[in-house]
Amino acid sequence: MSKPSVSHWIAGLLAAAVLIAVGGCATAKLRLSKFSPPPEVSKERVARHEEAIQSFEQHRDNAQLQAALDRWQQNDLGGCEARLRALFARRPDFVEARLRLAELAWSCDDLAEAQQQYEAAAKLAPDRADIAHALGLVHEAQGDAEQSQIQLARARELAPSDERYR
Repeated sequence: MSKPSVSHWIAGLLAAAVLIAVGGCATAKLRLSKFSPPPEVSKERVARHEEAIQSFEQHRDNAQLQAALDRWQQNDLGGCEARLRALFARRPDFVEARLRLAELAWSCDDLAEAQQQYEAAAKLAPDRADIAHALGLVHEAQGDAEQSQIQLARARELAPSDERYR
């Protein structure tokens, strides 16, 4: 029988070290997989995660609204409208964006679009006097005195101490 060479000894030692290391990793993984956080910790993590997502989405929506308003200030009305409509595609219940689109439509003499957006905003936030007031003014501009008076009275009812609606 031939005597093993030094390279055979080194190869054998390396193989043994690899087997020991792999066995140790598997054992460590097994021990870690047995650990699970208590249910209350998991619930807290889920709650924090949901809160972070909601906060991110709110900041993103506000940033997109501001980008639309910046376009309006730059007299890029088409860019403003496009950004507002993109915002609605993702979040149709964003009242402030609806109000800005109504104002944009009114400034472009599109009273039908302004009325539609104010009515949508009023459905989303029925207790806001400013929306009822604006809707009353749109009806007045369209020559619908009866609906105008109804909406203006609603604004006074919602905010009786606010002088703007008297």
